[in-house]
Amino acid sequence: GESCTASLRRAIACYEYAHDLLSSCQVLGEADLIHSLLAIANNLGHAHYYLQDEEKARVCFERIWSILMYVQTEDIVLTVHVSATEGTRLPLSLEGFLCNASYHCITGSVLAAPAA
Repeated sequence: GESCTASLRRAIACYEYAHDLLSSCQVLGEADLIHSLLAIANNLGHAHYYLQDEEKARVCFERIWSILMYVQTEDIVLTVHVSATEGTRLPLSLEGFLCNASYHCITGSVLAAPAA
Protein backbone atom coordinates (compact mmCIF):
# COMPACT_ATOMS: atom_id res chain seq x y z
CA GLY A 1 0.00 0.00 0.00
CA GLU A 2 0.85 3.68 0.13
CA SER A 3 2.45 3.52 3.57
CA CYS A 4 4.76 0.71 2.40
CA THR A 5 5.75 2.71 -0.67
CA ALA A 6 6.45 5.79 1.45
CA SER A 7 8.51 3.71 3.88
CA LEU A 8 10.56 2.21 1.06
CA ARG A 9 11.21 5.68 -0.39
CA ARG A 10 12.40 6.88 3.04
CA ALA A 11 14.61 3.81 3.36
CA ILE A 12 16.10 4.50 -0.07
CA ALA A 13 16.85 8.10 0.95
CA CYS A 14 18.57 6.87 4.12
CA TYR A 15 20.65 4.25 2.28
CA GLU A 16 21.68 6.82 -0.34
CA TYR A 17 22.71 9.21 2.44
CA ALA A 18 24.69 6.43 4.15
CA HIS A 19 26.41 5.67 0.83
CA ASP A 20 27.33 9.33 0.40
CA LEU A 21 28.74 9.48 3.92
CA LEU A 22 30.80 6.33 3.43
CA SER A 23 32.11 7.60 0.12
CA SER A 24 33.30 10.87 1.63
CA CYS A 25 34.62 9.69 5.02
CA GLN A 26 37.80 7.77 5.62
CA VAL A 27 36.68 6.27 8.93
CA LEU A 28 36.36 2.58 8.07
CA GLY A 29 39.03 0.14 7.04
CA GLU A 30 38.86 -1.34 3.55
CA ALA A 31 37.08 -4.56 4.59
CA ASP A 32 34.44 -2.73 6.64
CA LEU A 33 33.89 -0.21 3.85
CA ILE A 34 33.44 -2.95 1.25
CA HIS A 35 31.03 -4.85 3.50
CA SER A 36 28.99 -1.68 4.13
CA LEU A 37 28.86 -0.82 0.43
CA LEU A 38 27.72 -4.35 -0.42
CA ALA A 39 24.94 -4.21 2.18
CA ILE A 40 23.78 -0.78 1.02
CA ALA A 41 23.76 -1.76 -2.67
CA ASN A 42 21.89 -4.98 -1.85
CA ASN A 43 19.23 -3.27 0.25
CA LEU A 44 18.83 -0.43 -2.27
CA GLY A 45 18.45 -2.97 -5.07
CA HIS A 46 15.66 -4.77 -3.26
CA ALA A 47 13.90 -1.53 -2.31
CA HIS A 48 13.99 -0.31 -5.91
CA TYR A 49 12.76 -3.71 -7.09
CA TYR A 50 9.79 -3.63 -4.71
CA LEU A 51 9.00 -0.12 -6.01
CA GLN A 52 9.09 -1.63 -9.53
CA ASP A 53 12.06 0.48 -10.65
CA GLU A 54 13.94 -2.31 -12.39
CA GLU A 55 16.59 -0.03 -13.92
CA LYS A 56 17.71 1.34 -10.54
CA ALA A 57 17.56 -2.17 -9.06
CA ARG A 58 19.74 -3.46 -11.91
CA VAL A 59 22.33 -0.73 -11.28
CA CYS A 60 22.51 -1.73 -7.60
CA PHE A 61 22.96 -5.43 -8.32
CA GLU A 62 25.58 -4.67 -10.97
CA ARG A 63 27.40 -2.56 -8.37
CA ILE A 64 27.47 -5.61 -6.07
CA TRP A 65 28.92 -7.69 -8.90
CA SER A 66 31.59 -5.03 -9.55
CA ILE A 67 32.57 -4.86 -5.87
CA LEU A 68 32.79 -8.66 -5.66
CA MET A 69 34.98 -8.76 -8.77
CA TYR A 70 37.25 -6.10 -7.23
CA VAL A 71 37.53 -8.14 -4.02
CA GLN A 72 38.42 -11.25 -6.05
CA THR A 73 40.87 -9.47 -8.37
CA GLU A 74 42.68 -7.70 -5.53
CA ASP A 75 42.62 -10.87 -3.38
CA ILE A 76 41.07 -8.98 -0.46
CA VAL A 77 40.17 -11.01 2.62
CA LEU A 78 36.99 -9.64 4.16
CA THR A 79 36.32 -10.12 7.85
CA VAL A 80 33.70 -8.76 10.22
CA HIS A 81 33.92 -7.75 13.88
CA VAL A 82 32.55 -10.32 16.27
CA SER A 83 33.44 -8.46 19.43
CA ALA A 84 34.40 -4.80 19.44
CA THR A 85 35.97 -5.11 22.88
CA GLU A 86 38.15 -8.07 21.97
CA GLY A 87 38.79 -7.07 18.37
CA THR A 88 37.82 -10.56 17.21
CA ARG A 89 37.11 -10.84 13.49
CA LEU A 90 35.72 -13.70 11.41
CA PRO A 91 35.63 -14.20 7.63
CA LEU A 92 32.69 -12.49 5.95
CA SER A 93 30.36 -14.70 3.95
CA LEU A 94 29.68 -13.16 0.55
CA GLU A 95 27.31 -15.91 -0.62
CA GLY A 96 24.11 -13.88 -0.20
CA PHE A 97 25.54 -10.92 -2.10
CA LEU A 98 26.97 -13.20 -4.78
CA CYS A 99 23.63 -14.99 -5.15
CA ASN A 100 21.73 -11.74 -5.71
CA ALA A 101 24.26 -10.22 -8.09
CA SER A 102 24.92 -13.36 -10.13
CA TYR A 103 21.25 -14.21 -10.43
CA HIS A 104 20.58 -10.78 -11.90
CA CYS A 105 23.61 -10.75 -14.17
CA ILE A 106 23.03 -14.28 -15.48
CA THR A 107 19.25 -14.19 -15.94
CA GLY A 108 18.76 -10.48 -16.55
CA SER A 109 16.12 -10.40 -13.82
CA VAL A 110 16.30 -8.68 -10.46
CA LEU A 111 14.15 -11.33 -8.81
CA ALA A 112 16.32 -12.87 -6.11
CA ALA A 113 16.31 -13.82 -2.47
CA PRO A 114 17.57 -11.27 0.07
CA ALA A 115 21.21 -11.62 1.12
CA ALA A 116 21.78 -13.69 4.22
